[in-house]
Amino acid sequence: PVTFLFLLGGTNAFNLADGLDGLAGGMGVLCLCGTGLLAYTVGDNAVGAAAVMMVGALIGFLRFNTHPARVFMGDAGSQALGFCAAFLALLLTQDPGTPLSTALPLLLLGVPIIDTAMVMIERLLDGVSPFRADRRHIHHRLLSLGFAHREAVSLLYVLQGGLLVAAWLMRYDPDSMVAMVFTGFALLVVLPHASVASLRALLSPMDFAPVIAAPIVAALAAGAGARAAAAYFHAQAARVG
Repeated sequence: PVTFLFLLGGTNAFNLADGLDGLAGGMGVLCLCGTGLLAYTVGDNAVGAAAVMMVGALIGFLRFNTHPARVFMGDAGSQALGFCAAFLALLLTQDPGTPLSTALPLLLLGVPIIDTAMVMIERLLDGVSPFRADRRHIHHRLLSLGFAHREAVSLLYVLQGGLLVAAWLMRYDPDSMVAMVFTGFALLVVLPHASVASLRALLSPMDFAPVIAAPIVAALAAGAGARAAAAYFHAQAARVG
């Protein structure tokens, strides 16, 4: 059931992220680059090759999809991309023989998952259908704050890049630590946007640099802290043994 829900969620997350030119395609490149790098690290050449081929196709597509776009992905393209990204992440990490953390897909597809979950929860709390179209997505909120199209897309790329660094640092860590970092990152991304309406009148777009940087720094710090803690306990266990 969890695998099915993740595949379904990943598929729809990329579809919902396809709200700005170049956003879904760029997120796909980042997610698949992370998956491909991890795959080659553990010797899974099949997943690595599939990820690299998809990255090559997406880079060619982004040549015409960046703002102002001349070619568009559409629902079929974004859903196919989301499914492939989620499927490869699961195929890589759920193999019993892999040393990788099985929770890594949360980080590999982090920003699309966080954005989709945040929007659907808000819609349910407001008593409307979770599938009803609106402008609650993170990229819409960045535009409403005054960010230009390219700036909003670039900031989301940076957020996803921070999660990929965290995934690399925590690739062998326990699932609970990975899930804890993902949850903390999600809260740091979501909570500032909860008060966007009041902040918009007070702050300029550049004043939100700390808000954007905080989740990245927190994810990296949590990853480094988790690794240090794990190394300490392993050393203590080895000393006792």
